[in-house]
Amino acid sequence: MNSFNTIKKIVFMLIVCLGINACKQGNDDAPQNPCKNGQFVSADFTIDEETWAIYNAKHGTDIHKDTTLTGTINFTCKKTWDEYTWTIIGDTTFVNHSKSFSLLVGQSMQLKIRLVVKSNNALCYPKATAYDTVIKTLTIIDRQHDPLYGIYEGYEVSKPNEKFDVLFYFDTLTSQDSFKGLVKGCDIDIMDPYSYIGYKVFNFQNFGGNTVNDYCQSPTGWGILSDDGKMLVIDYAILDIPNGRGPNNPIQQKFIGYKK
Repeated sequence: MNSFNTIKKIVFMLIVCLGINACKQGNDDAPQNPCKNGQFVSADFTIDEETWAIYNAKHGTDIHKDTTLTGTINFTCKKTWDEYTWTIIGDTTFVNHSKSFSLLVGQSMQLKIRLVVKSNNALCYPKATAYDTVIKTLTIIDRQHDPLYGIYEGYEVSKPNEKFDVLFYFDTLTSQDSFKGLVKGCDIDIMDPYSYIGYKVFNFQNFGGNTVNDYCQSPTGWGILSDDGKMLVIDYAILDIPNGRGPNNPIQQKFIGYKK
């Protein structure tokens, strides 16, 4: 009798073990949940003028402003969805259905941009959660009123005790940006049709001189104005022609100035 009971227990344990293994194997073979890494539908988007877009691409940054200068402005939905509907509130004629688009604006104004996105994945996003809407306000100012323009008293980081002024302005005669005083002792206005300017950011490219005084040693670099509009930082490089240092081996400089 005891032997029979023992056999029954052994058989029962074998059945249980086989059942557990079968369950484990079944779990391993089960299909992955296609929505486990899902996310809420989001219509968030970025606003970029071309100068900030170039700066971000070059420096690996992600800086965006809700104020821009007149010119080309880019709008991009941050994530990929099945449907996009862009509209400008108050303008019944404008509509766009791509993930990104550009506007060319030639005058100061304020725009309210609405983006509605939709996911067609009914499994992961039921009808009630498949849509999202975002409205952002964009302020566009005339280029001549960029807060960058002005006089800055500052210094080179390598010589903090030697103060001097840098003037940055818009030349109405040539319709170009110009600044003087960046390279100490050189009073030539630096103007370059290949430069870029945006809201509180500018780039200048002047390599090409053959002597010390050509183009004030050909400075090239980037300037960024602080959010409060008071501090200007210019990271740039100049040629050291007398010592044989050309465009491939320039002198790196940094100017820090405060608006007067």
